Amino acid sequence: MHADRYRPDGILFDPRELVRFGPHLGAHKVALRVVVSILAPLLVLFALDHLELAGYALLAALASVYGRMAPPLQRMVVQTEFGLCQVALIIAGAALSAAEASPWLVVLCIAIAAGLGTVVADARSWRPAGSVFFVFGLGVSASLPTTWPGVGVAAMLAGSALAFTLLVTAISGLGKQGLRARRRLAGKATGSYPAMRPAPRDWRLIVTHAAMCFLGAGIAGGIALSLGWQHPYWAMVSAVVPVVGATTSGQLIRGSHRVLGTLIGLLVAILLFGWQPQGLMLILILVALQAGTELVVLRNYSSALLFLTPLTVGMGLLNGPRPVLPLVVDRGLETIVGVAVAAVLILATHRVRHPKVTAH
Repeated sequence: MHADRYRPDGILFDPRELVRFGPHLGAHKVALRVVVSILAPLLVLFALDHLELAGYALLAALASVYGRMAPPLQRMVVQTEFGLCQVALIIAGAALSAAEASPWLVVLCIAIAAGLGTVVADARSWRPAGSVFFVFGLGVSASLPTTWPGVGVAAMLAGSALAFTLLVTAISGLGKQGLRARRRLAGKATGSYPAMRPAPRDWRLIVTHAAMCFLGAGIAGGIALSLGWQHPYWAMVSAVVPVVGATTSGQLIRGSHRVLGTLIGLLVAILLFGWQPQGLMLILILVALQAGTELVVLRNYSSALLFLTPLTVGMGLLNGPRPVLPLVVDRGLETIVGVAVAAVLILATHRVRHPKVTAH
């Protein structure tokens, strides 16, 4: 277990973490898999002149970011598990949209998904950890206008995108590196790569994290909704993101990364989308931003948000041209609110999550 988890102070905030970069760790291979997984469905929808439906495919293709450091077989398992959950949430979000559900009901459903998703992700030891993509998946799909027949379309697109993503993952594990990884997983290799086993589960911590995500997402979404902001799920995502940190200091650092990276990333979004790119150009920009995110997300989270923030803003243009400045302002304000809510919950639950630290 990492010593950082139980260091004596428990809440030390080291600002140097905001600019520290981790190792590369083969991020280019992950970025390539993700690019292939999302580019193909986008090009198909562009050819069919239905790019407004791309959100459903993109949300399901997010399965490609899971298990990036795992051997091929484990990567396939975790992507399948996450992907099936994500497709179910996409369908549920489309149904909420078709039913013209109350925004308050949508916020409640997203908060429940945040809490339950955290339990599943922690219990299964998924990487990336937490329920961030569940919150984003349900929030985006519930915000896309559709009809009841459109729910079937959403299910078909999400399921097809997931199937293609898993195919890309399977093909990527067929080479020599994949063979060595499969042998390590089976325990046949010697040296520093023993068979991977699931980490022990701390159910007290899992339940606490789930409660934090449920309350944080619900409170942040409620504030955004009360203030009349158009994308409450942005605030909800930002309230969930910091919770995945292993320590209180790590969580606060992650929240700081979220705010700093988002604010700078919004300037990038204005430069990239202020001229309203559409069609193939929009697709290429979005794919490039996703690739950039995967190249640096584990190295420095703030830097990843320089790509991820404009990516989420640009997704709003898939339904056609729209003013970018309101999207930018909305994203900035909701991020600040979400992280502020998360920070309060993180500090309030410190003694519960780290009793060994606070006991000294």
